[in-house]
Amino acid sequence: MGIKRWFFTTLLGVIVVAVGALLAAKDYAFVSIIGIIWIVCGIILIVLGMSKLIVTLLTLVLPQGERELIKILYEKSYLDRGPRIVTI
Repeated sequence: MGIKRWFFTTLLGVIVVAVGALLAAKDYAFVSIIGIIWIVCGIILIVLGMSKLIVTLLTLVLPQGERELIKILYEKSYLDRGPRIVTI
């Protein structure tokens, strides 16, 4: 499924951003530039991880086709109303 993979990619991105922020706060210009590069790389990891995680979760939850989704929603709304009993 890949859920754990993308979750840990996002977590790694957060850690990389934190390390980059620590490096960017230093007084030396070269170390600050490296910190900014780390922050950008961390943001890329976060965006990649979150987007792939969302896609993975949606493919697990949603049915294969749009027709299937419409059919499931119709059946759910029809079954929520309960049985129709008519007496004469």
